[in-house]
Order: sequence, then structure tokens, then C-alpha cells
Amino acid sequence: MSAVTPAVMPWSMPVKISPRYTNWVRNAIHTWVTRSRREMRGRRIASTAAAIAPATRNRQASRSNAFVYCVPQRAPMKPQLQNTTNPVPAASVSALCVVMEDGNHTGRYTVSMLDQQVRLIVDREIPAAPRLTPAGERILAAASTMFYEQGIRTVGVDAIAAAADVTKKTLYDRFGSKDRLIAAYLEQRDRAWHEFLDDQLTARNPTTPEAVILALFAALTDWLAGSRNGCGFINASVELAAPDHPAMPVIVGQKRWMRAEFEAQARAAGFADTGELADRLLLLHEGALVSYRVAAMTSAPEVAARAAADLLAGWPRS
Repeated sequence: MSAVTPAVMPWSMPVKISPRYTNWVRNAIHTWVTRSRREMRGRRIASTAAAIAPATRNRQASRSNAFVYCVPQRAPMKPQLQNTTNPVPAASVSALCVVMEDGNHTGRYTVSMLDQQVRLIVDREIPAAPRLTPAGERILAAASTMFYEQGIRTVGVDAIAAAADVTKKTLYDRFGSKDRLIAAYLEQRDRAWHEFLDDQLTARNPTTPEAVILALFAALTDWLAGSRNGCGFINASVELAAPDHPAMPVIVGQKRWMRAEFEAQARAAGFADTGELADRLLLLHEGALVSYRVAAMTSAPEVAARAAADLLAGWPRS
């Protein structure tokens, strides 16, 4: 008998996939996973609200003088807490509510909700991560490390291209200029900072606006751990003197968001003169970052956190 040559099936033959297609698939999977997590988070809030609402209605019937704190069942990204002294009809209860009798409430905020979305109040206008080729990702990763550790002005595009194993032409093709690359570096750092804050608040589980404020201070200790260079935004603002530099809106926006969040949390807690309080909290927060870097004061975050706690304890209520 003659030997039979095995057939070569189409799916066993080598297929060359372009990097562009691979990057597109990776981004599509990331988008799908992110959307799925958001949907699961929303269903978790809704199911918990449905379980609590019947008990809330029963308790409401006998507590006409109770305060009711509600978050809509279909909660937006930054729900605004509502409070009322008027009884809510049982048929209209479609929210996660907590009922507290007179004398057992603050009148300003409810208990800890189910997700970090209700802990940070001010919208974070952070641009989505850019879709980069593998070469672009290497460039941004190398630039981010070198800019933070060595300084923006010290590092040139030749060194970045060499560290990323690309040519200077590829660097300019992907980012256009060094200034645009600096802006991309700070935008990426801003996204990392907010993701870090979400993780910190989830772990610390603050139950009041005052606790959220103090958690923002406590997060500095972990954020700066293992680094001697302090805040990348403050460092960049010193090196980038031109007010029209593409990175300046990122730097200014990050600091303005911190102040706005302090003021929003102070207002939710019922403090008086929230603008002045937010200014002082921001000075403590940013002063800790500067002292950590310039004065080599490694305890600066802890000192600032204690000062913030003392400030809140003595601040008048509205």
C-alpha cells in the first residue's frame, strides 16, 4: 500500500495577524469588560434597593416625623442625596432609603452607600485613554517613568526613543511633539490617581463626608510610598513655565478638581463657609506634597491628615 499524505486543514495553517488588528481586538475586549462591570454594579445597587424598600415603607407608615434619605434606584454617576421631612407615599418609594427618627440624624448625609460612585461628588472630566499601537504604548510608558524620575526638561526625545526601542520618527508620528507627549504622560497619571482614589475609598469605606475628606488625605501616604519625587503635577508645573503649554490644563484641572471635591464634601457635611474651608484643605493637601519632595519630610502626609482632622473638628456648622 502506498502511504497516505495527511490533508492540511485550513485552520491548521499559520495565519499572520497584523498588530493593528490585535490592538483593535484588545481595545474592544477592554470596552466590553468595562461596560459589563458598570452594568453589574448598577444591577447590584438596584437589587439591594428593592430588598430594602419594602421594610422602609413599613417603617415609614408609623414614623410621620422621620427623615428619609434617598438615592434614586437608577443612580446616576454622581447621585445627589435628597432629604425631606414629608412622608413619602408607599407607591412612590423606588429608591434605596434610610429612615432615621428625629434626634438620630445629621440632616446632611446618609449612611455609606454601595459604591465609590456615591462617595466622590464632583464629576471627573478625564479623557479616555488613547488607543495606541504597541510602539506608542512603549513610548508613553518609557516617557512616564523617565519624566517622573529624572525631570521633564532633563529627558530628551532621543533617550525616550531609545528606551522604548523605537525611532524618533515613530515617536513624532505617534505623539506629534515632546510637548504633546508630556500632556499624554500627565493625563495618564491623572487617570491612575483617580483609579487609586477609587480603590482607596473602597478599602477605607468612609461613611460620612468628613471621612471622605480625611480619606483623601490618608491616601497620600500610600500614593507616595516608595517614591521620593512627590507630586508629578507640581513638579511639571515648575518645569513648564509657559501658561499655554498643552500640559497646563491637565495640571490645573487636577488641582481644581481636588478643591472642588473638598468643597462639595464640606457642603454635604453641613459646614459653614465651605469655600474658605476648601481653600485651607487644599493648602494642607498640596503643602504635604511639596514638603514631602522639597523638605524630604516623609511624615508630611500624616501631619497634614492630622491637621485636616483638627480643622474639621473645630469648623462651624451652617
